[in-house]
Amino acid sequence: MIDSVLWVGALVVALLLTISRFARGIHKKAPESPQAPPEGVGATHAREAIKTALEQETEAIDKARKGDDPAGDLAALANMANEARQ
Repeated sequence: MIDSVLWVGALVVALLLTISRFARGIHKKAPESPQAPPEGVGATHAREAIKTALEQETEAIDKARKGDDPAGDLAALANMANEARQ
């Protein structure tokens, strides 16, 4: 008899806890998806500078290829790039 009363009491307590938990809205919520950070101003300026430098170098290479002395002009560009790296 006491054993069945304990089971009924445990069941009532479990039901009350479950009901109160859902009534307060403390159930486990799905985690929010991470938001991408806003793009920084420095990154935008750097990207623009890289694109500008690429366009200038491409134009210089095209001029060198179409000039009177393509081999010499391209060699001069390569030497300038080598000096800039050192």
